Amino acid sequence: MTSTKQSLRVLTLIGNRATYFRQSKLFEIMEKDPDIDFHLMVTGSVLKSPCVEMFAKIVTTYKNIHRHFIPYNSTLYAMSMAQAELQSRCTWVMDELKPDVCIAIADRWEQLPFAQAAANLNIPLAHIQGGEDSGNIDQKIRWAITAMADLHFPTTNDAFEKLTKIDAANVFNFGCPSIDVIKDGGIQREVARVQSWRNIAENIVPKEGYAICIFHPHTKELDKLSEQSEQVYIQFLKYCEGNKLTPHIFTGNDDPGANLLFNVKDYFDGVLVHKNMVGKEFIKLLANAKFICGNSSAGIREASYLGVPSITVGDRQKGRKVANNVIQCSIEQLEVRLGWLPTRIVEPSDMFGGGNSSEKIVKKLKGFLKEEK
Repeated sequence: MTSTKQSLRVLTLIGNRATYFRQSKLFEIMEKDPDIDFHLMVTGSVLKSPCVEMFAKIVTTYKNIHRHFIPYNSTLYAMSMAQAELQSRCTWVMDELKPDVCIAIADRWEQLPFAQAAANLNIPLAHIQGGEDSGNIDQKIRWAITAMADLHFPTTNDAFEKLTKIDAANVFNFGCPSIDVIKDGGIQREVARVQSWRNIAENIVPKEGYAICIFHPHTKELDKLSEQSEQVYIQFLKYCEGNKLTPHIFTGNDDPGANLLFNVKDYFDGVLVHKNMVGKEFIKLLANAKFICGNSSAGIREASYLGVPSITVGDRQKGRKVANNVIQCSIEQLEVRLGWLPTRIVEPSDMFGGGNSSEKIVKKLKGFLKEEK
């Protein structure tokens, strides 16, 4: 397949539910732009049964879909083998497609072989969400992609400054596309719900509502994962029960160790456990939760924009720059930190942008590629 050169051919890759949701507004703009020939590689957990509803939406939304199922069973060995296979697939697709630019997103393990294939083939590489710090294997993957990228779209001022300090070229902070999805959907936190925590503290209204817990595997602590996840779930459920909150627990993503997470459904009846939820439905749920706890970046990124209190536990998100909605603590400190919640009223933050980053990214991409030619 050869490029028509009448439009810019853009290729990107998604491998899990969060990556697709966070970039869906950006993808939508590129799909509709007459000057862009947009192509989407789909792999990883997006092709597995829990994400069937999301994948059905993808195939009906975008014209050019490249599906690549890679065997993977959530172990470190399988992740490494899957990366090797995926780099081969990416190389084949890029050689056939001849994209004008490839876009790597954040720090998922699927993004590294995609980025490396583009770099090896001398295809300009753009990177979204570079310059951030975290724990897990994600930290190394994110900065490895940064080293290969030609164009950088960090999503916070702090990340922008880090990239400029290492003399990265073509660095632009337009904010995070995930905030665009929230703003575009008109999703807001209801004022009455925001104020209800203060009312509860003053015994003005009854304790009611719901809370969210998401706990992902941490690849550097697999030997502790079962015990850690059990502690987090039990403290979360205990607090919800004591405060008459309905608990919503989301199963962790398919990183190595996913099969080691404590199976809360085997021990507690009546708990709402979600394997997957369509992105906008999750954001609607998050927007009016009393709080979110665990180690998901949703508690840092989307929750900050919505003004949702968040307790981030453990080291998976270690080093992250956070807004004032976040309490960071060890797993052992979780019970005490949960006790702080009734007195916390947090304001929405624009740390990750104001909801207009996608248009700016597309405009900059088109200008950059024209200059390259």
